[in-house]
Amino acid sequence: MDVNDEDLSLALEALEEGRFDEAVKLLEKLAELENENPDVLVYLGIAYVQTETPAKAVDVLRKAGELVEEHSVLALFLGRALKALGHLHEAETELRRAVRLDPRAQDAWRDLANVLVAKQEYAAVIHVAEEGLERFPRDAALRTLSALSLHRLGDYTASTEEWTKAHALRPDSLMAAVSCAHDLLLQGLYNEAHPFVAHASKLDDQDNRPKILRSELHMQREEDEAALKILQAMADGDSPDAPVLARLAVLAHRAGNSEARDEYIRKTEDAIVDIPQGWCALYYVYNHLAWNDEIVDCLVRGTLDDAGSASPWIALANVYTQLGKTDDAEHAWGISFDLRRYVKIHCASCGLDMRIPYQNGHYFDLSESRTCEKCGQAMPMPASLAIY
Repeated sequence: MDVNDEDLSLALEALEEGRFDEAVKLLEKLAELENENPDVLVYLGIAYVQTETPAKAVDVLRKAGELVEEHSVLALFLGRALKALGHLHEAETELRRAVRLDPRAQDAWRDLANVLVAKQEYAAVIHVAEEGLERFPRDAALRTLSALSLHRLGDYTASTEEWTKAHALRPDSLMAAVSCAHDLLLQGLYNEAHPFVAHASKLDDQDNRPKILRSELHMQREEDEAALKILQAMADGDSPDAPVLARLAVLAHRAGNSEARDEYIRKTEDAIVDIPQGWCALYYVYNHLAWNDEIVDCLVRGTLDDAGSASPWIALANVYTQLGKTDDAEHAWGISFDLRRYVKIHCASCGLDMRIPYQNGHYFDLSESRTCEKCGQAMPMPASLAIY
């Protein structure tokens, strides 16, 4: 028996209007009548994705894939279903197919970038986001994924640029304002960070993130009493976050209260258990205290727990350099190059950041000086490697 066009129209109407459970029931009945109809199977697979039954979606869409030539919408929703099941490698394959078959499909670019974030392949995210943004320059979601990935790769100057663009696209986004301020403060640019901190506070004065940023702003300005007032108010609540405890540890150290400092450090350690990026809080404390052995220990932990991130490797390379451990520093830099897929060099004369493409396994000579593309000055290595 052929599929009834009227019944199919009703199913599609339910799908388009967001009545997904109803669409599933109608499409399941149609699929029983003719289980070799690829259109019905594709629509049923889409409905299954929307009703969060990805295993059924995968079965139906794979069957549909056997009946039709390459189909961009099928690949898109099959990729989404596979991602929901945690089958990230297969999801990436399908979403790359969706992008190849229809580069105009904006959602496919976003979904592909999201899968790569889940795989912790941040350099690949940036490449996909760049291609997607060439077609959709006002896509705030792609811009955000690019900024997040650059941050995870420890390229804070580049992530700041992306967050600034994301903020311009979505001025009401707390995440964009907070992240832009955070990355500027990581570089010690507290004057530049101030407008974003103020804006984040206006967006949500109850959220802890703007409060932490305000405390950090005060600390970088050496206004410790103002910072302490903000942090203590947050610490009085239940289970204060590690960034709050870490800053309280630094302030206690500055005040000469070693007992309180050590207690806050202990609480920070407790707060970061099972948090992959928890190393950042301890690194914040130990870096302010100049405790080199503890810095190395927490960064080594970060390279293990925070897979895919170049940030702990770059920080580790920097501290190894300061300790005169040249071989260890070069090893850490090499891994950061692998993760980033580029070598970032900073010109001290004119401030230009150069990014030299890097392929995994290739050797990059850290003893060979480079010439700045902008001002022509010599850039000695490895001293010119950018640390953020």
